[in-house]
Amino acid sequence: MERKWKIDKREAAIVVSDFLRKYDTPVYVPIRRGTILEAFKLSKQLKHDVYDCIYLALAKQENASTIITTDTDFEKLCEKMGLKYENPVPSKILKQFQSYKQYI
Repeated sequence: MERKWKIDKREAAIVVSDFLRKYDTPVYVPIRRGTILEAFKLSKQLKHDVYDCIYLALAKQENASTIITTDTDFEKLCEKMGLKYENPVPSKILKQFQSYKQYI
């Protein structure tokens, strides 16, 4: 957040700390071969890069209901996949970014 979006180091630490306090420790799960193949199919269907589609396919693999990310591209992707999108960065901070302004 600091380098890419020029967020103040202190503010970035506050946001990450807030996220870690609000949510349980992440659970790490293995990605299955079929899930990787599914990500490539999704990439073609959604006309989106396979890297992001890996997250969508993994969410489906694990029957997740929500994807939590600071990547605003996921808002529309999640909608298309029937997943809830949650961004832990406060709207006040997101509004500073050009990519977010398209969602306002």
